[in-house]
Amino acid sequence: MLILAHELSHCLDRATDVPGELGQPLKALNSIAPSDRSKVKMDDVSTFVTAESSGKTQLWRESYADLFAVGFMSLDPKYDTAALRESLIKLREKRKAQDPTHNSVCWLQYSKSQPFPQKVRMFFLGQITSELKRRAS
Repeated sequence: MLILAHELSHCLDRATDVPGELGQPLKALNSIAPSDRSKVKMDDVSTFVTAESSGKTQLWRESYADLFAVGFMSLDPKYDTAALRESLIKLREKRKAQDPTHNSVCWLQYSKSQPFPQKVRMFFLGQITSELKRRAS
């Protein structure tokens, strides 16, 4: 379930930025790392696609996905969210040299100081995750 939530969040994260129809300007740059945003032109989707391949933006998105997944799991009391988060931290720490774009450890560590809400609508979980990621940066 953790992996499913992680992968689903990639779609949710990007959906806040991309237009619903071809030929429309970008709506936002939330899924693009702050350091890459100046390279993106709101009326040129190709600059958005280029920014997506940046290692910093990939890490930004992976941190969102990891935070979202942990937050999603916290909505069901049958899961030990603290243990899941610790396992994910250990996994990311172990693989950081081979896969730096997934090294979300600092965001996951920060999330320990910010309790996830126990009851929330799915729509708001994405907003909460974005704010947590922004504050941890």
